[in-house]
Parts: sequence; C-alpha cells; structure tokens
Amino acid sequence: MLSVQTSVFTLLCEELTAVKKEESTLEGTSVTLSYKYKNAAKGNDYFFWYRQFPGKPPEFLISHTGTSLKLQDPVPGFSFKVNTSTELTIRELTLADTALYYCARLYKNLKTDMGLLFKEGGSGFQSTASYQMDSVHSCLIRVSVVTAANETLWEDSHEQMIHVNH
Repeated sequence: MLSVQTSVFTLLCEELTAVKKEESTLEGTSVTLSYKYKNAAKGNDYFFWYRQFPGKPPEFLISHTGTSLKLQDPVPGFSFKVNTSTELTIRELTLADTALYYCARLYKNLKTDMGLLFKEGGSGFQSTASYQMDSVHSCLIRVSVVTAANETLWEDSHEQMIHVNH
C-alpha cells in the first residue's frame, strides 16, 4: 500500500495530461508513457513513477527532477525523459508488464514547509523526502496487455493503455 503523509496536499490530474489515450505495440518492443503538464518543469519539480500489479502494492520505478537529474537509479528496462512533458519508456515489453502506472509530480515551494513519505507496505521499500512544497499532483496510467489471440489479460478504462501483442 502506498501512503502519502503530509500536512496539506492536493491530488489533481488536471496538472498532468496523458499525451495518448491508448498505445498498441508488440511484445519485445518499447513503449513510452507520456504526460504533459501545465507549466514547464523546473529543477524544483520532482517526478516519481510507480507501477502496481493487480492485488499488489505499488512498486517504485524511478524518480527525477524537472531538469532530468536522476534521484534514484531506475528499475532495469525503464528510462525517463523530461522536456515539455515527462516520459517513461519501458523497453522489451512482455506480458508481465501489465500494470497500473502512476506518475506523481511534486512542486517545491519555499513558502510552506511540509514532508512526504512514500511507502510500499510489505515490500521493504521506503522513500522519504522532506521538502518545502505546496502540492502533489498525480495521475494514473492503466497498461493493458492483449495476446495475439485478442485475449485481454487485464484491463480497465483509465487515461492511457498499452496493448502488447505477441
């Protein structure tokens, strides 16, 4: 279970908008999940990517700043890019990449002092950060994998889907 603890924060999907609603690709290829945001990213913007498998707690993938400074090493097979959007690339897709992908944006504001805690229950991963910030913005990306026989293994209608065929 992912828990976010802070004195005051707001979750707004309006801050992050999926560039494409649906992707279709073959197993073994790459796909890029991309979100645009209202304002240009700055060095005091922090992005956190997670994925969640059905019935499991969220898994941390990568974190970076708005100027592409890597905060933690990414999980193998994942990379990121920041321009006028934040992008997560998944290389060599397999059916096991079926998951819900989260992107959270943290904006640092020197006027307010608050702290965040990202914790995955039962996984042993805990990432703590104490920043001066005004809000957290998060959206969800649902990734769906469809076999060559058009059998959907797991799907839900959210902002962005990927179909992987083999």
